[in-house]
Amino acid sequence: MIPLEKVRALVIKYDDLEKELSTGTIDPKTFAQKSKEYSELGNIISYAREYLKIDNDQKDLEQMLKEKNSDSEMIILAEKELDDLKKKKENKKKKKKKFLKQKKKKKKKNKEIKKL
Repeated sequence: MIPLEKVRALVIKYDDLEKELSTGTIDPKTFAQKSKEYSELGNIISYAREYLKIDNDQKDLEQMLKEKNSDSEMIILAEKELDDLKKKKENKKKKKKKFLKQKKKKKKKNKEIKKL
């Protein structure tokens, strides 16, 4: 399971970089470095945001199922929706893991190139 705090940290980092880059007060060297990082995060940020949304929706549905006053039709719909959300969440998790693996390989390759 992907820790939600890591996903939230990615989103916060991306948003912070976006704000910082938009100020125009960064020196060129730092700007290039932060632009690269921003671009790399941009590849996964939509998945991270969707993952957080799915998690919040899942919690809301689970809360609805726990409530005693929900009618049977609402419970059936909530259970179906919850099942669909769990599948979506798993799919997003796999995509994020794949991205992180690729990023790790890229870093390793860059280190090897620098050694030459």
